[in-house]
Amino acid sequence: SQPNARGPRRPEVTIRRERTSKGWSLHFTGDEAHGLMLDSVMDAIAILGVNQIQHIVFATSITMAFDGVAPPLMNMRRFWRTSLYRGIVSRCMAKQSRHSDAERAFVEGLVGDIGHLVMYQEMPDLAEQAMQRSIESGLPVHGIERGMLGYDYAELGAELLAKWNLSREIEAALRYHTEPLLAAEAAEDAAALHIATRFAKAAFMHEPHTTWVPEVDPRIWQAAGISAACIAGIKQEADRELEALATALLPGFTAARRATNDSRAKSAA
Repeated sequence: SQPNARGPRRPEVTIRRERTSKGWSLHFTGDEAHGLMLDSVMDAIAILGVNQIQHIVFATSITMAFDGVAPPLMNMRRFWRTSLYRGIVSRCMAKQSRHSDAERAFVEGLVGDIGHLVMYQEMPDLAEQAMQRSIESGLPVHGIERGMLGYDYAELGAELLAKWNLSREIEAALRYHTEPLLAAEAAEDAAALHIATRFAKAAFMHEPHTTWVPEVDPRIWQAAGISAACIAGIKQEADRELEALATALLPGFTAARRATNDSRAKSAA
């Protein structure tokens, strides 16, 4: 594939699945090259701190690697803003808990839904069908995906991260976050990502935390090492950080928003 105007190449991901004696095996082929923009990295460092360069570079490379990928049935601005918010929430939760690596938690949150990005790119009709069935039935979308495809978005995303040779901790958190109590030694990270995923979804649907917090299994709160009483404060912190980090890590979307605002201002004048 050819480099785009901002440097990184668009990943061309092809999914192949095979039935084995242990279940479904997922395989990826294509170009998963990462790219990054120095300005974005420096802006993010200014917000998150110089000690977090490794995670910031990775987070930036993830967003830039998928620059230009726009599945027809997916709102990409909403996808990346939700992903970024989930990462911020994960980081805030980690700082509140006994978790030793808040920045790893940020990356886990950022990539937590990346499997859906691949699904909507490679099999948009099936992905949309699974989502609609989930909405209509009230059942978790990952269960419906397993019934339809033999795997779910969490497994798909984890396999992609394994292809990129990412840390096993992040891969395991992503793989098990839909069922964190099955995660064994990765239970803490998986449980935190489970909560952050529900948190971010509720925030963008304007659902108050008093509605969704009681729905989370108490064992998951315990595994994550965080109290539900912290959620209101975490939301305030995450809301404050979102716009600044979106400008740093999602420059394409913020630039488009500025252009739209400028156009509207000129029209109004």
